[in-house]
Amino acid sequence: MSLPKFSVKRPVTITMMFLGIVLLGFISYKSLNIELLPSIDIPKIVVETKVNNSPPEEIDNNVTQKIEKILSTLPNVKKVHSISTDEKSFVTVEFFWGEDMEYVMLKAREKLDKVSNELPEDAEKPNILYFDPSQAPILNIMVKSEGSFLALSNFVRENVKRRLERIEGVAQCELIGEDEEEIKILISNRSMVVNDISYSKLENVLKQNNITSSAGKIGDQNYEYSISLEKSKFTPKEIANLKVKDNIKIGDIGTVKREPAELEQFSKFNGERGLSLQIIKTSNANTVRVSEKIRKEIAKIEKAESGITFKTLYDDSDTIKNAVYNVILSIVIGGFLAFFVLFVFLHDFKSPFIIGLAMPLSIIATFIALYIADISINILSLGGLAIGIGLLVDNSIVVLENMDRFNQQGLMLKDASIKGASQVSMAILAGTLTTIAVFVPVLYLKGVIAVLFKQQAFVITVSLLASLLVALTLSPMMFSKKNRLVQKLNKLIKSKGEKAFDLIDNLIFKLKGLYENALNWALENKKKTILYTAAVFVLVFLLTPFLKREFVPKVQDNKFFMEYKLPTGYTIEGNEKYVKFVESVLKEKEDWIDYYVVNLGESYSQQISGLNTGYFLISLYKANKVEKLKNYLTESLESMNGKIKYYSSGSIYKDFFEFGEYDLEVILEGFEIDYLNKVADRLKPKLDNIKGFQLVIKDLELEREILELEFQEYFKKSINIPLYTVIEEIEKLTVGQKVTSVYEEGNEIDVRIKNERGVPSKEQFFEKIIEVEGQQYKLGDILKLNKVKVPNELKREDQKRKLSLLCNIKGVSLEKAISLVQKQFSDLDNTDNIEIKFGGKIENMKKSFSGLGFAFILSLILVYMILGVQFESFLQPFVIILAVPLALIGIILALFVTNTSINIMSLMGTVVLIGIVVNDSIVKIDIINRQREEGYNLVEAVKRGGELRFRPILMTSLTTILGLLPLAIGLGKGSELSSPLAVTIIGGLVTSTVLTLIVIPVIYMVLIEFTENK
Repeated sequence: MSLPKFSVKRPVTITMMFLGIVLLGFISYKSLNIELLPSIDIPKIVVETKVNNSPPEEIDNNVTQKIEKILSTLPNVKKVHSISTDEKSFVTVEFFWGEDMEYVMLKAREKLDKVSNELPEDAEKPNILYFDPSQAPILNIMVKSEGSFLALSNFVRENVKRRLERIEGVAQCELIGEDEEEIKILISNRSMVVNDISYSKLENVLKQNNITSSAGKIGDQNYEYSISLEKSKFTPKEIANLKVKDNIKIGDIGTVKREPAELEQFSKFNGERGLSLQIIKTSNANTVRVSEKIRKEIAKIEKAESGITFKTLYDDSDTIKNAVYNVILSIVIGGFLAFFVLFVFLHDFKSPFIIGLAMPLSIIATFIALYIADISINILSLGGLAIGIGLLVDNSIVVLENMDRFNQQGLMLKDASIKGASQVSMAILAGTLTTIAVFVPVLYLKGVIAVLFKQQAFVITVSLLASLLVALTLSPMMFSKKNRLVQKLNKLIKSKGEKAFDLIDNLIFKLKGLYENALNWALENKKKTILYTAAVFVLVFLLTPFLKREFVPKVQDNKFFMEYKLPTGYTIEGNEKYVKFVESVLKEKEDWIDYYVVNLGESYSQQISGLNTGYFLISLYKANKVEKLKNYLTESLESMNGKIKYYSSGSIYKDFFEFGEYDLEVILEGFEIDYLNKVADRLKPKLDNIKGFQLVIKDLELEREILELEFQEYFKKSINIPLYTVIEEIEKLTVGQKVTSVYEEGNEIDVRIKNERGVPSKEQFFEKIIEVEGQQYKLGDILKLNKVKVPNELKREDQKRKLSLLCNIKGVSLEKAISLVQKQFSDLDNTDNIEIKFGGKIENMKKSFSGLGFAFILSLILVYMILGVQFESFLQPFVIILAVPLALIGIILALFVTNTSINIMSLMGTVVLIGIVVNDSIVKIDIINRQREEGYNLVEAVKRGGELRFRPILMTSLTTILGLLPLAIGLGKGSELSSPLAVTIIGGLVTSTVLTLIVIPVIYMVLIEFTENK
């Protein structure tokens, strides 16, 4: 018994089955996690190691190279690269996609534990950073107060932060830019020398008086008490009263203060200091619900605490709600338009209502599959539903139209339902399988492309299978039933809209007449038809060089980031002066700007941050002012020392794709940085002179001076201790040191000894006196300072020195550009032991696009195989596959007319389109074959097939096109991501529908005549 027959015979069973699907679907939806991005193992770790007061070369030799060497032994390492700069080492290890990152992190920690003993004594423990988009902050809130900033910091840290972290679903609340207290002991070098007190003596006194020690136990037979030393509160007054030597107290030789620590980073909001709260949720928490709870808690705090204001800078739940709204809007509009198209064509209320059920039922059934597969509702899975919206009614349309045709011919409703659905069941099964088949290659893709589209492929596959089930079960069951209410509605609507229906019928009749005339002409002029079609294809294909290319479509947003980097050596005060200048520039455009936030000492692009770095987040009232403000800032800040870069805040794929800012990166690798720099200096002017190379930048900063210590020979011979011990004492004289810590109400407060005048000048430095082995020396007598140039940062890749030339190119293909660079490099002398490689935005895009090219070809092969099985023929599937190049005509034209770029979404739309456009050809060839089986000759069968399938092909194409129209237009914020995909499908479907009705029958006739005459 076929499915349609079973459904018609057992209506209660089918009704209960779909009610069960609806029930489980709603339960599954309520249980699904909602987040912006899925939890994905990005195959990359970064090891950060801090070494105080060490220059880049020391960091590189003593830290970076050792960590590189040990981490490169991890399994499945793709690339190891590093940056060494003042006081910091960053080693990045990239792995192949699919690697178990939890296991990688475990093995990396084991290896770092082994190498830790080989690192310098003053090196901090290496910290492993791992990037998971789902663990990025979901909320960023700025906090301001009219009172003391230290009081605000303490209140937020001890009250707000703790209250937010108690909320269910909150994993961590990070506080950025707060003031932290410390106890400073400000002592002059002269006082210590006069009183014969060394730093070591002072350090020992502080540590010995800040201990917690057990003194044993006392008790009786029933109970024991532990005895411990009374905890010292270690107030500034108490520290000042500590004896250092004889009757000399710390207060006698210095000043003890409790005050905010020196800042290394802080935040400003619209020119005033503020605190930044970043909320990170737990991995299984619902982003929208967590965000709602946080906002409610913030509102309570703001109401209770006057003078404190909270400003939400970004909230991921808004993006998610917008995405959900856009999908719902697309479903509603698409469903309404599909209903309208069917109603217009069929003049019947019942059939459109039945078809309209396919869309929500298929989506509800998909939620069950998402729950079973443990896939969250996120941008990618919702994108799959958005793509499939226009396709979900196609199967039901074909079935309903065929059942209606048999009913019009005089068959009873039940017989028409069974016969109509059964006749096209194999055709729609083949059509559904061909659409699904295009996603099979996604399983074989590697890298970020696979990550991006696997969830979408799963969602589309499940929803299409659900729509197939609806078409072959629920549709025939409901069509077979009479409904008096529906009949009354039909009579009422037909009587009221008789003139409108007649007008539409006449229009369709005229279109059908035009089509039949065009088909007759094409059948009589087969060679001309094929030649004209090929000529149009070639002419349209010539437009491709004029299409823009980018990886991810740009998302228009009213916010952007501006990252700046000042010369190494800048203090936080110098950084703040630069920020004030930028703020004065922004003030000139204050009527454009809603608000801005600046984080000093931070880095937005995951590069090494320091006192010389920072970034602005600028929010404008209108998105169309973003580029104008960027240009204005670039011109206004050109004369300043800082280097600036811009980043869009709108791209949700930022965590997936790091293709760089430049089109082409020419990478020089070797072992000596000076040697690489000299070669780069000779290569750069040659590249500047190549036509098409618009910008060539050397990615290396060498212009930086430091003072290098050189001890006198007599001093080195007179001491019996290592020189590094002397250097440690000199460090204490210049920058001081942390001695101990005090714990107060769960907070750690550092106790530091510092020079009373801050960082000394060169003259003051030479006047300082140091004690070595009981003897005092004036620094000016035992050493001298030499100015030397050193790199600001040292880069390495795969354990070799790396230097890059960053290029933007225009009017030159990537292959040509690489060839020209290689020629110029080969013409240089003395380039032995230097290896040249290529990277950059275009190179990485090419690698990713080639993966989709593979998917496109494999999809065509799989579709051909499925069609071969259905038609038991090698030639007929070839005819059907020709619908794909016909669709390419529409794709190129649609992209060109709408000024849409070739990007990852439009290319994926092309792959998806393979499975869609062949469906019309399948239906067309299938009905022609049936007509020939019924006794019609070839020409009559082709003409009759065109006549019978004109309406259903037109209906399915219109519903798909109209269903995707909201996405193509770009309704709602963030719709720019889906728009290129929808534009691609609509463009391809328009031309393939028109040409399928005419060109495919012609090619079919040519091939059949050829095989039969052979």
